[in-house]
Amino acid sequence: MNQFLARELGAWSGGVWSPSQPASPITGFANDSRAIEPGNCFVALSTDKRDGHWFVRAAAENGAGSAIVSRAVPEAAVAQLIVPDPLEALQQIANAHRERFLGPVVGITGSAGKTSTKDLLKCLMGADKVCATHGNLNNHIGVPLSLLTIEQGAHTCALMEAGTSSVGEIARLSWLIDPTVSIVTLVGPAHLERLGSVDAVAAEKAMMVENTRPGGMAFVNAQCMRFEAFQKPFACGLTMVANEGDANTTRPTGARVCRYAVSQEGEHTRVKLTNPSGTSSVFSMRAVSLGMAGNAALALCAARHLGRGDADLQKSLSLWNPSPMRGQWCAHAGRLYYLDCYNANPVSLMDALHSFQQRADAARPWLYVIGSMGELGPEAAHLHRNAVAALR
Repeated sequence: MNQFLARELGAWSGGVWSPSQPASPITGFANDSRAIEPGNCFVALSTDKRDGHWFVRAAAENGAGSAIVSRAVPEAAVAQLIVPDPLEALQQIANAHRERFLGPVVGITGSAGKTSTKDLLKCLMGADKVCATHGNLNNHIGVPLSLLTIEQGAHTCALMEAGTSSVGEIARLSWLIDPTVSIVTLVGPAHLERLGSVDAVAAEKAMMVENTRPGGMAFVNAQCMRFEAFQKPFACGLTMVANEGDANTTRPTGARVCRYAVSQEGEHTRVKLTNPSGTSSVFSMRAVSLGMAGNAALALCAARHLGRGDADLQKSLSLWNPSPMRGQWCAHAGRLYYLDCYNANPVSLMDALHSFQQRADAARPWLYVIGSMGELGPEAAHLHRNAVAALR
């Protein structure tokens, strides 16, 4: 269990303790007073609807040993670290804690497949010794909270997922993560409502590579190389992970290329991975979509870079299951279901449709239950019509 000293938090955040420092070390952080565990520090974050300071007293009553606030809450009997901005303080503390960690830290972003790639890589790296983003806590609050769960000695590496819906978010999140290895799954028309264009999406995602430590390595889906944001020198190394069918991919000077080929054999998907040196290995996993197989290729390349051997990778991959309702096949009462129930964008929806239509029995009735895609801005109607056109 982590233990944070009060003087450390004060130094990292520039805050002042009032009325006094907590007597015991802080064991963790939470921004929900209902989720407080004894010894936790409650972070009083505010939104347009709620002021976190309203809940400091409740957090104290639930066992919080301290709180990070922008103004004192006298009625709460708890040590309070007073800072100009609790969110900024949380991020500064998280970054300082990350910098103490000596193992590799992987930053993962992309328009689709972030969580699946993170979960795959966690399995490949030996799940019990890996600190990884819980669920999809990948925003300006979730990333620092995830970083603060890294335990020196207990964890051999950390996998941090970063999402964005506005310009500048990945720059900030990648600074927090300070990755030694980065992964970009793909660039597609997601969150266009605020980002405006797919080129702007690419520029956001490229910031994870831009902020990867010099001497580190970025593993990037070769599809990203269509965008100018990726066609430049980076301080870190760059490995393009390309489907063997992608013949016309731009290759920046100095970039390495790892190619993969996907084949479906009954209940299994096989991924053939060819190293930059030309040697190949074949990995087998439960049947997945083409998009998920591409995620697996990225995760396998990263895991190899981090020191895992092919035999261990195959053993781990044999134990892997998709996250619930993320490209999950289920059989019930003689019917086959394909569940992909999360915030969709055109890339992920097309991948789901293709996977279902390739495997479903053409002689039986098909039923689609499809939710709409959000945050697509002026292109929403056009992108939805294209999705409908892909139905068979």
